[in-house]
Amino acid sequence: MSGTNDANANANQNAGDINDQVNTLLGEDNAQVVGVGSQSASGTPDTYEVDLNGDGIPEATARDIDGDGKVDLAAVDTDGDKITNDYVHDTNNDGAADKVTSDINNDGYAETTVTDSDHDGNPDKVEVDTDGTGEADVTAYDFDGDGKVDTIAYDTDGDGSADVRQYDFDGDGVVDSEDDMSNVTDSQAGVGDALFASGDGSSPEAGAAPAPEAAPAPEAAPAPEAAPAPEAAPAPAPAPERDPAEDVSAPAGDEAITGTGGEDLGVLRETENGGLDMSGLNNVDPYSSTEVDLNADGYGDAILTDTDGDSRVDEIEIDSDGDGVTDTIASDTNADGLMDELQVDTDGDAFADVIQVDTNFDGAPDAQYEDYNRDGVFTEDEATDVSEIGGDDGMSV
Repeated sequence: MSGTNDANANANQNAGDINDQVNTLLGEDNAQVVGVGSQSASGTPDTYEVDLNGDGIPEATARDIDGDGKVDLAAVDTDGDKITNDYVHDTNNDGAADKVTSDINNDGYAETTVTDSDHDGNPDKVEVDTDGTGEADVTAYDFDGDGKVDTIAYDTDGDGSADVRQYDFDGDGVVDSEDDMSNVTDSQAGVGDALFASGDGSSPEAGAAPAPEAAPAPEAAPAPEAAPAPEAAPAPAPAPERDPAEDVSAPAGDEAITGTGGEDLGVLRETENGGLDMSGLNNVDPYSSTEVDLNADGYGDAILTDTDGDSRVDEIEIDSDGDGVTDTIASDTNADGLMDELQVDTDGDAFADVIQVDTNFDGAPDAQYEDYNRDGVFTEDEATDVSEIGGDDGMSV
């Protein structure tokens, strides 16, 4: 009986901490552990039944999958029918939800997956299965982290790769450029419209679970009136614009990678088709972002992200001039391992003013848009012919 007593003691000791963890993971305030399920070999509970609404009946099951004492996954019955609808994941052990899969119609397949790949608290990828095949056929991306959908990719032939894309360059919810949409179904198009209109893809119409709302910050006491400040010195002249083709560089395949503290992270391997494989890096998990130091100056200048768990790099954020601000984002929107969209901030104002796209996924850009008047809007008359950007030489990352 002593083993049972020890297990009960461990359960009681951990319950309060698990309450806090589940509340954080799900964005709740009053989650309470009301039962303990399975236990690890050491006798420590790793599954907890959780009551979310105070009725004493568990609506969620929290699990510590890797046995480190932290909740990694919560399965939630959102409609009270005793069937799990949402699976909320914490993939990097920071306590916050960074992936939510939702089975809305209880058919056993996720219709929507929302991913926060850079762990900033905002979703940057939303995948929707519109035809019930169990595979996403509409995928929305927020590449610049402004909370608005930039690109929607459609898989119209069911081969697992996007073949049609739409772009909203200015974030107003209206499509600015699109491929031939004739093969896109009405249901796919409807989801795409809802995702663009919702900004971050979290609208109920799209079937995506919204990210937990942050608690409101307390009101600050009014500050005393300050004495007039002396006149500021004239601002320095703006730095000259940088040419992305000359200044921007990305890590190459089969290259040793250094961390921001100078530590050896291992080797970034090159895939068969010329992409980048993170499986050779030390302590890097799928669905994760890794900050690296490309020029060994002791500061992070690039972030490599695997958004879909296949260990290949799907997004590269680069600070090419060392000012601490990302100025280039390269993205693989169809999961073939090659970058097919490039956004570059050439004038250091933290907004992309050059975009290259590879619409046929052959590894070379087909079009470039440059915001010549710096109004934040990309228009068709700002498009550059592919021959002028060296289209045969690949994306200028």
